[in-house]
Amino acid sequence: GQSFALGCNLDEFGDPTIFGSGVKQDQAGHQLKRSPDWVGAGGFIYERDLASNLRGVVNFNASYTDPYQTDLHNSPNGIQDSLWKFDATARLVGGESDDWEVALIGRNLTNEFAVTESSEDFIFNGAAGEGGAGSPANYFGNVLRGREVSLQFTYNF
Repeated sequence: GQSFALGCNLDEFGDPTIFGSGVKQDQAGHQLKRSPDWVGAGGFIYERDLASNLRGVVNFNASYTDPYQTDLHNSPNGIQDSLWKFDATARLVGGESDDWEVALIGRNLTNEFAVTESSEDFIFNGAAGEGGAGSPANYFGNVLRGREVSLQFTYNF
């Protein structure tokens, strides 16, 4: 075997590499990874007095993301489709100094599952029971959370 001291950390051009970073590709003309062409977000907050020392607050946020590449190796399997996400909150706030609050919070209300980054599984790809050589690559990645709905109580003292 060869050691780092004897040059095993050099690529085919004699340049030093760090383990795991030796993949070199010409990415000219390709979209940057995890960089959609267009993203946008907007929202509103509506607040109204309901009674003495009681007010209601509603807020809504929407965000849009164009398709983007999640795989550092530019695999066609690494494309995340465009998506819309919607969040909303309804709150009751009470007390002379906003002492308490009850909030119903909804995040990702459309239940969109989006991959933020992905990679081919180089360790187990093509293993027994996985389709063998020539089969489509196995992938792993990080996924945004699905729909979340929560009820929150707050008391300030």
